[in-house]
Amino acid sequence: MKQRLIQRQRLEVRLTPQMHQFLKVIQMPVQELSAYLEMELQENPLLEELMPDDNGEDVLNPGEDGDKYFEEDLFTPIKEQYYDVQQKSPIPIKAEENWRERLYRNISTLFDSEEDVQIARFIIFNLNNNGFLTVGTASLAEMLAVSQGHIERVLDVIKKNCMPGIGARDVRECLLLQIERCEGKDSVVYRIVDEAFTDLIKRRYRKIARAMRVPLKQVLFTAQSLRRYYTSPIIDKGQMCCVYPEYEVRIVDGNIQIEKLNWRMPNVRLNQAYLRLLRSQPDKETREFLQNYLRRAKDLLQALDERHRKMMDLLEFLTTRQRGFVENGYSFLRPLTLKDAADYTGMSESTISRLANNKYVQLPWGCVRLKEFFLNPLSYTNETPKAMILELIKEIISSSDKRLSDEAIRKKLLQQGIQLSRRTVNKYRNELRKSQGLDS
Repeated sequence: MKQRLIQRQRLEVRLTPQMHQFLKVIQMPVQELSAYLEMELQENPLLEELMPDDNGEDVLNPGEDGDKYFEEDLFTPIKEQYYDVQQKSPIPIKAEENWRERLYRNISTLFDSEEDVQIARFIIFNLNNNGFLTVGTASLAEMLAVSQGHIERVLDVIKKNCMPGIGARDVRECLLLQIERCEGKDSVVYRIVDEAFTDLIKRRYRKIARAMRVPLKQVLFTAQSLRRYYTSPIIDKGQMCCVYPEYEVRIVDGNIQIEKLNWRMPNVRLNQAYLRLLRSQPDKETREFLQNYLRRAKDLLQALDERHRKMMDLLEFLTTRQRGFVENGYSFLRPLTLKDAADYTGMSESTISRLANNKYVQLPWGCVRLKEFFLNPLSYTNETPKAMILELIKEIISSSDKRLSDEAIRKKLLQQGIQLSRRTVNKYRNELRKSQGLDS
């Protein structure tokens, strides 16, 4: 076979070492990042840890040109100390995927309709930590602007196909759902729990036997057999571990303040002794050795700085858009997607996802995952729960100095990712006017 040379043109996307370093750093949670910095301090002689009582000298003397330390890349002086260190106690919270997240992710396999999937996820979102549904189906139907029967049909599927007892309203229903799967509705145990639960828990066995016309021995056997059932849908809540929130959000005089918390994070800088050695013009082999590690140290420090800036940009956006969630909790979450954050911050959706993954933030009322700030809108007629839309329209009207037209309100809602017709806005506005006397 004859050999020949062929020229071809093709487009390729290749990541530079600096980009690899940045992508590695931004997706690390604070504990993993701390361990990574400890490892780099051991391996890279051009890095050293800045101790709290170490004043140290500048990385470069004033006016000194850092280009001479490199043959190719330019050296950008890095700040010696990035952030103030604050030592606080870790907050215990589960780091692994919990039952709610697992159920939320897998629920789509039970339904053919995307609308039913979104309603099911909304129901799961409203379950308490023990798996009980404490919100009435009428309230859920009102929030989602669907019929109560629709909510109950979806809830029925969840109860029959998910963990036994999940979605129950109380202990009695939780037991009934488990007994139904194991022994059926026709069993004596099911009948006793269904019809005489109050007497059963108060140990009024003789009263139950007379009322239901069953032998006392059978009632006693039922009371004993109930011990193999759980009184809560969620029993195994997983092992607890310490998760460190990387940032703290405070409300001071009505303003949001974001503060970085460095949990025993090594505060790294360039090693002063080796920088002085580079200034002394060492031999070629020593110079190449130090330059190689200096580039690696520079990439790490720049990645850390970039990570912090992007985290602050993202947190400023999230805390502003989800201020109600920051101040009052989950019931005040608004629809928000990764695309909304990407459009506002100028970052890509993949970068936003990496920044938010496995990161925690301390809010005034508790510690939450950063990803919990995001809430995808429900996919039905108007894409957002009616109660949430009414609250947003009320806020828009109240915050405006002048009377807004329906079209102006529609555009402001559109800026928040909620698409409604002007006619629908007028309808909701009239409802607010009648119920609260707003904008009358």
